[in-house]
Parts: sequence; C-alpha cells; structure tokens
Amino acid sequence: MSRGKEGPQAGSLDMLLDTMCNTFGGVCFIALMVAILSAMNPKTGTVETEGTEAARMLADQEKSRLSRMRDELRSALEIQKSFVSSNQTAVAVSATALAQGLSSNATAIAKLKAKKAEFEDALATLKTDSDYSKREAARLERLLKDLEERLGAPVGKQRAVRTPTEREISGLTCETIWLRKGKLYLLKNPRQCKCEELPRDAAGKMHWNYTIISGTGYDVDEAFFKSVDWNGIKKDLDSTGFVRVFSDKASFPQLCELRDALIYFRKNYNWHVHEMDVLPFVEGYDGRIQ
Repeated sequence: MSRGKEGPQAGSLDMLLDTMCNTFGGVCFIALMVAILSAMNPKTGTVETEGTEAARMLADQEKSRLSRMRDELRSALEIQKSFVSSNQTAVAVSATALAQGLSSNATAIAKLKAKKAEFEDALATLKTDSDYSKREAARLERLLKDLEERLGAPVGKQRAVRTPTEREISGLTCETIWLRKGKLYLLKNPRQCKCEELPRDAAGKMHWNYTIISGTGYDVDEAFFKSVDWNGIKKDLDSTGFVRVFSDKASFPQLCELRDALIYFRKNYNWHVHEMDVLPFVEGYDGRIQ
C-alpha cells in the first residue's frame, strides 16, 4: 500500500515542476519577442524631434531675412527724410509754399513710419511653424515692397521739385557766399572767413581751406538786403559775374531767401550742399551757373 501512494505523489510533483518551467519559458519567450519588436519599430520621437528642429531652423532663416529687409527699409526711410530736408526747389516756388510742402511730406512720412512699426511688431511675433512662417513672410514682403514704392514717390502735389540745370559758361567771375547754421558769410571778407593756403599738389595746383571766424556773419533778413555789403555784391555782379553759394541743410530757409533775391535782381547764381566746417578750394576755373 505504501508504494502505491508514493507513485502518484511523485508524478504530481513532476507535472507541477514541468508546468512551472513551461510557464517561465513562455514568459521569457514573450519578453524576448517584445524586445525584438520594439527594436525593429522606428523611433518616432527622434523623427519628430528632427522635424521640429528643421522647422525651427527654417523659421530662423525667414526671421533673419525679414530683419535684413527691415534694416534696408529703415535706411531707405532715412535717405527719403534726408532728401526731403535738402530738396532742390524750383525757382517759381516761394519759401512759404515749400515749407507747406515739407510739412505735408513730414506728415506722410510719419504715417508710413507707423505702418513700418506695425510690420516690425508682426515680425517680432512671428510663429515658429514653417508653413505659417512662409505665408507670413510673403505677406510682409509684399507690404514692405509696397511701402518702399510709396516712399520712393513724392508725396502730395503742393510742391514742385527739380534738379538744378547747370550750364558751363567761360569768362565768368564769381562771388562766393557760405551759409552756415543760418548765418551768411562772405569768403572775401577776412573778418568773417579765414583762408589757409596749402602746399601745391602733384599736378602743381594750389589748394586753400576756408574756415568761419566765430561770432561773425550776417542774418539773412530785410536789413541785410538793404546793407552796404549786399549792394556791393550786386555791383560786382555785372554781365560776367555770378554768385556761388555753399549751404548746409540747417540754412535751407536762408538759401531760399537769398535765391529769391538773386532772381529778383536777375543775377546768375549756383548753389551746392556743404556740411563740413572747412570749405576747400583748388586752383581752377568754375563757370557753372543755373
């Protein structure tokens, strides 16, 4: 009887051990298959990261390009402002009408600057999405191009501007006037302008530098046009004489007054923009008049 009982107990233990081993083997097999399948699948996180990085780089390029366009637009605006402040007016336009035209231009430029500020704000808030960046960049580019075209054209019709037409005439004598910071200086007057003679250059020509003596000069007003000096300038301007004027931007109203007076007395003239503190001359003939 004892042997009969030991037989079944030993068989049950073997079956239990066999079942446990098979279960453990199955678990290992499943884990191994999961690991293999995971290794075979593509790394979506890396692809998404690379795609996001590419989109960010593209957006940075678009932002850099638009920033350059903004700087070019700002330079164009400064050039336009400089042109408006130093524009060359027609003879028939009076100083009052020119001032009104410049005021109208200043108002128009202020409006254009406000629109430019809006474009800069839009550029600063540009999103990093590549498709959105392309569409927004194209829109800003069109708006900036339109703004540049509008800045390139004269605003309003209250002023007439022309480039002075010069002609060269031989045998002329000239009287040189320097307008500096709203004052008028006669170069031939040693109490107003100091002349420094420089060594001759390689071609053998002489050079001179003129500088203004502080505290001198005339106010360009009604009293000046009744003064002895003005009468002397008119007397020196016979049929072969003309007035050569050098003026800075700050003296533009005085230049208009002087120009109107020369036109009234039918005197030939020519004028040039000069911003430096030193007025250089070189030996030679200058017979260009307007």
